[in-house]
Amino acid sequence: MVGDTPDDFALALIYERLYGKALWIHSDWSPLAPNLTEAGRHGATALSLLGDQLLRLGHAVITTASADKQLLDGIADLILGEETAANDGEGESHSEVPNEASTERRTKLIARRRLLTDTSPQFPARGMLHLAVIDEYSTRMTLPVLEDDQATTFTTTPPPLRPTNTQLDGVDVIWQVDLRIEGSTMPLGRGLHGEQLAAHADAKYETWIRSGNRSVSYESRRYDFIAAGATLEQRLARPRTRSLNLQAWCDAMAGQAGYDTGWSDAGRRAHLLEQMWGSRQAMSADFAHNFTALAKAFVPTGKSTRTAYPEGDGVFITGVGGFLPFSTIRDILVPRTNDDESENDRAARERETRIELDIHLARGVIRRGLMLQCRTCETLSFVPVDDLGQRNRCGRCGSYSELTLQTWRQPANEPTWFYDLHQVARDLIKNNGHAPAWLTAHLSRKPKNYTDCAELNLYQLGTRQSVAEVDLVALVDGTLITAEVKTSDSLEGTAPRRAQAAHKRLQWAAVLQADEIVLASTAAAWESSSITVMRTKMRDAINDRVFAPDRTPRLRLINNLGSDAVTDKYVDL
Repeated sequence: MVGDTPDDFALALIYERLYGKALWIHSDWSPLAPNLTEAGRHGATALSLLGDQLLRLGHAVITTASADKQLLDGIADLILGEETAANDGEGESHSEVPNEASTERRTKLIARRRLLTDTSPQFPARGMLHLAVIDEYSTRMTLPVLEDDQATTFTTTPPPLRPTNTQLDGVDVIWQVDLRIEGSTMPLGRGLHGEQLAAHADAKYETWIRSGNRSVSYESRRYDFIAAGATLEQRLARPRTRSLNLQAWCDAMAGQAGYDTGWSDAGRRAHLLEQMWGSRQAMSADFAHNFTALAKAFVPTGKSTRTAYPEGDGVFITGVGGFLPFSTIRDILVPRTNDDESENDRAARERETRIELDIHLARGVIRRGLMLQCRTCETLSFVPVDDLGQRNRCGRCGSYSELTLQTWRQPANEPTWFYDLHQVARDLIKNNGHAPAWLTAHLSRKPKNYTDCAELNLYQLGTRQSVAEVDLVALVDGTLITAEVKTSDSLEGTAPRRAQAAHKRLQWAAVLQADEIVLASTAAAWESSSITVMRTKMRDAINDRVFAPDRTPRLRLINNLGSDAVTDKYVDL
C-alpha cells in the first residue's frame, strides 16, 4: 500500500487483517524519496528481497488510495530490478539453451507477472484469511453466576452465536467470542494470562481464552479432544469463564511477575472496617464526610482525662483511649450553626445525630455502654451494654460491683451513656489510615465506574519478605491507578529513602501495568525533592523499558486531601 493519506493507512490495515500480510509505504520512508533516509534504505533492501518471495507468496498487488500509477510502477521496478522491469516477457526465446542466467531471468519474469499494480484497490476472495461479516451478533442475556471474595464465575456458558451468512455454509470458520460482564471490576488487557480466567484448571485446555482490552474473549473452536465425525455444534467451545475482582487480579498479575501479594497492617484494618460498613465506598464516603473527625475525638493526644478533654467532653482511660457522651458526638456530627441555638434547633440536631449514630451502632463500629469504677481496685472501665448487668465484673481484679451510684458517680439520678470506638478503627486513625479513604472519596466522585482495594504488600514469591507497598490500587473508568498517600509533604525525610520510595512506586506500576502513578497528600503541596526524584526514576525506567510499550504511566499529584480545596494535576516527565 503506497500513499500518505489516512485512507492509505486504513487500506493497509484492512489488507493486513484480511490477508495476513501487508506493507504500508509512506513517503517519509519510501525508497523512492529524493532524500533517502535510513528508513528508506532499509525499505529498499526489504523490497528487493520481495521479488524472490513472490513465487512462494503467489500473487502480490501494489495499490493505493491516493498515489498515481507511475509511483506504483516505480515501486514494482524496485522490487523486481531494472532488467526485469524493462522486459515484460514478450519476445522471450524458447529455443534459448537453459543455463543459470536464463533460469534466473525466467524466474523474475514469472514473478513480474504475479506482481500487479492497480490504483483501484481490490479484495479478491482468493487468499483471504479473515472475513468481515455484517451481521449483528451482540446480545444481552442473564446467566447464573457464583460470587466469592475473589471472582464472579459463570455456572454455565452463553449459547454460541454462529454466523448466519449462507456463503459460509460448510466452511470451517473460526470466530472470536467477546464476553462483557456487567458490573465487572476486573481491569482488562495488560497481559493477564488466559488461564486465570478459566473457571477450573481443565477449562484452559478447551480453547484459547484471553483478557482483551475491551472484553474477555475466547476462540469459538475447541482445541481439546474432539471425536471423529463431530458436528459443528460439537466442535464449538463452551468454556466456563470468570471475572476476577481487583484484589484477586492484582494477585494474579503479581504471580506472573514472580511475586506474592497480601494485606499490609493498614490494609487488613481497612478491610475489616469495609466488612462492617458493607462496602469500601460507603466507608470512604463516611470518612470523607464527618466520621474522621468523630474517630479522632476517640483518639486524643492527652494522657489523662484532664489533658485529653479539658472541656469535660469525654473520659480517657490510659492504654485504651477516649470515650464520648452523646452531646460530644452530636456537636461533631451535626455542629451548631449559631451560638444562640433554640430548643427546636437542638432537638433537630439531636435527632439527626441519633439516626446517624444508630447506623454506626448497628454496624458495630461504635458501642454504647457505661463508665463504671470497680469498688475494690477503683479501676475505671467501659462496660458495653451487651455485658451490662446489675452486678458487673471488673476486668482487672475480677471483683463484682453492684450497679449503683458509687460505680458511676455522676449524675446522681441515672448513669450517662458513653460510646466506644472499635479498636480496629482506633488503630486505623492512629496510623493515618483515613488518608487513603479520603483519596477513594476524591477519585470516585465523578467517574461512572470505580473500584479499589486497600493497602497491599508485594512479597518475594513464597516468602513474607516485603518488596514494596501500595496505599491504594484503583480502577477509574478503565484507568488503573497505583497511589502513595501521605499526611506530609515528602515521600521520605532523606534522599536515599526518597529514592527507595520512588523505586517502590515504579515496581507496583510495572507489575500491574498501571496507567497512572498518584502521589496524594493532605499537605497543600509536595516538596520539590519528592517530585524530582519521581520524575527522574520514571524517566530512567522508561529508558530501561521497565514498563510495557503501551503502558507507560503518567505522574499525577493530588493535594489538600480531606478538604474542600483538593488540587489534582499531572506532571510532565
